Amino acid sequence: MKLRAVFAILASLLAASVFAQMPPPGPPMDMDRMALLLDLDGYQKTEVKKLLDAQRTEMDARRKQFEESGQRPTRDLMRAEREKSEKAMIESLQQILNELQIAKFKALTEGPRPNGPPPGERRGEGGRRPQ
Repeated sequence: MKLRAVFAILASLLAASVFAQMPPPGPPMDMDRMALLLDLDGYQKTEVKKLLDAQRTEMDARRKQFEESGQRPTRDLMRAEREKSEKAMIESLQQILNELQIAKFKALTEGPRPNGPPPGERRGEGGRRPQ
């Protein structure tokens, strides 16, 4: 019995140390880093920053609107809103960036979301990932 308690304490300490090492959530990407990776010139960097700021402002306004209404949006509604926003962003960026830069932007912004497994990935039996 004492051995179980010791293992439980050790496991919780280990979990706490792992979570303590995780970086805090923040903006998806630093603008200077994005400019470097996308090979943006000064004009493009300014315009992309404007678009990203406008998108964030719009998303914050929607989030605040849902919070004030007291209703929680469904996953499907949230997914549809995100896809609509991403499509609008790509359409706006096509007027500023070339095709290669658009492809790089998509590669940088697509992928697994920070809070959960990648879409479509589920744990198999025994908590292991399917092979």
